[in-house]
Amino acid sequence: MSSVSRFNLRVYGLLVNEDSELLVSKETVAGKQTLKFPGGGVQAGEGIVDSLIREFYEETGADVEVGELFYLTEHFQLSAFDSKDQLISIYYFVDLKEGLDAFNPSVIVEDEFEEFSTSIDDFLWININELDADDFLFPIDKLVVDLIKK
Repeated sequence: MSSVSRFNLRVYGLLVNEDSELLVSKETVAGKQTLKFPGGGVQAGEGIVDSLIREFYEETGADVEVGELFYLTEHFQLSAFDSKDQLISIYYFVDLKEGLDAFNPSVIVEDEFEEFSTSIDDFLWININELDADDFLFPIDKLVVDLIKK
């Protein structure tokens, strides 16, 4: 019998510029440096799209419009941080409301969670063809990198 007793719903934004570069955040998660996509947890009573808009703004300071759904977790994924959580991640393409010319992320965010902490150290634009799944910590992010490169 599984010890999983709840869902952990996450939503992430994929922002691609005119040079086919994808915005990623360089973060320290549980003491390990990794790349990840801007986004985070859906709060109770919040819609998925509203959550992505809020999370993207909190992490980057940018207002986005949510576009096409890119990926939704299709398999069972246990949370890396809580063995009672089944992780469900949703990835959407996003566009900036004010355009890329107005975008200069400089927000540094620190969040405290029960078992780990994360801090955004920097933002990077990486050409889609140069993305390396091994630079990402989380299994679903690695899968999304492989899918977006196709």
